[in-house]
Amino acid sequence: MPLKPLFCRQGVDSSYRLLGLTAAAFFAVFLLYLLIGSHLFVVIVSLILAAIVGLSGYRRLQGQKAMLSVLPAASVALFALGLNYLEGVWLPTLAIVLAVAGTIAVVIRPQVKVANFDAFGYSGPLAAVSSKRRRVEPILVDGALDDDVQWRQEPLDEQGDAQVHHQEAAVSPALIINERLKQIALWGRPIITQLQGRPKAVMLLVLSTLLVVGIAVFWPVSSELDVEDSLASAAAEPVIAPQYLEAQMPDGFKVMLDGDALLISWLGERGEPELIWSIATAKGDVSCRNITFNNGAQYRPLEVHLMADSSTLARFSPLDTQAIVNDIAMRGSLTLCGYEFSLKGSQAALSKQAAFRPYL
Repeated sequence: MPLKPLFCRQGVDSSYRLLGLTAAAFFAVFLLYLLIGSHLFVVIVSLILAAIVGLSGYRRLQGQKAMLSVLPAASVALFALGLNYLEGVWLPTLAIVLAVAGTIAVVIRPQVKVANFDAFGYSGPLAAVSSKRRRVEPILVDGALDDDVQWRQEPLDEQGDAQVHHQEAAVSPALIINERLKQIALWGRPIITQLQGRPKAVMLLVLSTLLVVGIAVFWPVSSELDVEDSLASAAAEPVIAPQYLEAQMPDGFKVMLDGDALLISWLGERGEPELIWSIATAKGDVSCRNITFNNGAQYRPLEVHLMADSSTLARFSPLDTQAIVNDIAMRGSLTLCGYEFSLKGSQAALSKQAAFRPYL
């Protein structure tokens, strides 16, 4: 199809040409959106296609309510904007409805009587006209070729294939493309002739194309999107560590309160987070089954965990909180999970945290 008539205000477009250009514009925008996603380039291409559709509508109307040509043109741009920048399907849906209504409003207007539409449904100064070459037949004069024909053939015979290749190289690429388009137009002329005799079939084909594009755009995928959104939101939520009331001991470990339960935490082990000891199963690191003070007092932790930050956390029963806090304050050292900690200055450290004062 020649490109110049697409951007020309002169000439006349057939109704089939307008329908085809509108459907092709919607399909091109949707295909480009599928290929590259939301991008400014999709909007730029849609504006160019909207101009092509608007000019086609203008040429089809020929001054009969020319503002109607704005409807199918604007629908192409709205369709691209809806796909790119807005959530939901209301704007693309509105664009398709506007395109169908605007195109029908244009094509039902009386057609200007034009008898010489080209193969692409255009009639005007830029119409594609097939060029036919005239072949010069040799003329026999008294059993010999005409001298004029011989004179014109001699240079070709002398220069041979070199001259033919030189002439082909001198042809502009634009002319070659134009010739190929004309050949395609000649091949498609029988199809277009058949379509021109079946306007209802053409209308049904265009509306079906718009319907397929609409179904492809608005096919419900909410379940998949909901799963993706939930996963993304879960990944985006920061992991908030539990907030305990804690007292930092001079020897580097922490004594914490989770409600009435006592916890002791220290750094020293590395590895994947795991359960080191559990009183429920009596399995795990046996060195963690008791906390032992230098006076011989022992208490069993409920669980001992290796945490993600390389700390070890031991949790004790609330029934032992009072006794353990007193021993931490009054004794000289404790041993837990193979680690021995000095308790020098521990009473002063506990007194600084108001939550531990009732236990002292």
